[in-house]
Amino acid sequence: MLRSKIGHPKPFENLLALSVQTKISQVLKDVNAKVYDESIFVSAVVKLTNGTIELCAKNKASVRWLLENKHKWTHLADPTFVTSPNLYHVIIHSCPAFFDISDETDILELCEQNDIGCEEIKKVRWLKTPNIEEKDFGSLVILLENRNLAYDIVKGGDLLFKGNLLRAARYQPGPSQCYSCLHIGHLALTCKNKPMCIKCGEEHTLKEYDADLKYCHSAYSSYCPIKQAELNSFKNNLSQPSQ
Repeated sequence: MLRSKIGHPKPFENLLALSVQTKISQVLKDVNAKVYDESIFVSAVVKLTNGTIELCAKNKASVRWLLENKHKWTHLADPTFVTSPNLYHVIIHSCPAFFDISDETDILELCEQNDIGCEEIKKVRWLKTPNIEEKDFGSLVILLENRNLAYDIVKGGDLLFKGNLLRAARYQPGPSQCYSCLHIGHLALTCKNKPMCIKCGEEHTLKEYDADLKYCHSAYSSYCPIKQAELNSFKNNLSQPSQ
């Protein structure tokens, strides 16, 4: 399943599935898309009303190539079909709280001490900000576009930063939070609930928010008590045996 970036129009408007299949197949031929020296061919296309495109290919290897390289070919089939590259998450434990994620110097030093190209790291964020929790250490989440590099970091297990030994592991995100109703366990793409404003909590979208109220945290923040209650409820429901 492939989706355009948020804010872009639906791709392949007013085209039948056969025409979409023909366009995509031609692009894949032009970019010489292959797995195991065999050209990738899209056998069927399904257009969903929300703009999502489902592709069918010969085998899993072909599907994996289409997904991992989507940002390189989708816009060639339709200029509005702009997709983002896959990002691979790695969590770094025991990182000192003085690491400044907004300071390129700290990120550069982390890369240099561990033979990582600085351009490989697309984003760095704290799992929970240690300074807010008054802790000396915290866990960093780094996002990488290179799957092999992410695998190597996790396999190696250890990183260095200013004399500190950091522990690397694969990051497994928690349950999804809907960007429309803000509830846990589903995405906005499939949401059937009424929208909820992330600033005031009323039943309207953020675009309709026109007040000048101040709020102490984001609805997506891990410090939000309502979000924590939702997460706990979601986890408890998962742990309950089915009847």
